[in-house]
Amino acid sequence: MARKRAAFARAPADPAPRGRPRRNARSAYATTMEDQVTEEATGEDQPPALEEQQAPNPTPEQELQQLQAQLQSMQRERDRVVVAFAANQWAAQTLAQAS
Repeated sequence: MARKRAAFARAPADPAPRGRPRRNARSAYATTMEDQVTEEATGEDQPPALEEQQAPNPTPEQELQQLQAQLQSMQRERDRVVVAFAANQWAAQTLAQAS
């Protein structure tokens, strides 16, 4: 059986304390023209591509299957709520009778 890791009460120490350079190959402070160009090109200001905006239209059969699955899920949830409600009602009545 695998051992559990010990839980630490405090957050781990900062991996790169102030004053020390990071261990990756590039400095956190130095940028090149290539870096600036790629950052601008992949900026978050650009809208997503047209293909990403439009989801493929499902066939009527696929849409029917999806709706039937949603209906079954909602019916199961309704049945669960009905059972929980009945149990709570029974407990409330039993408690009221005991008082």
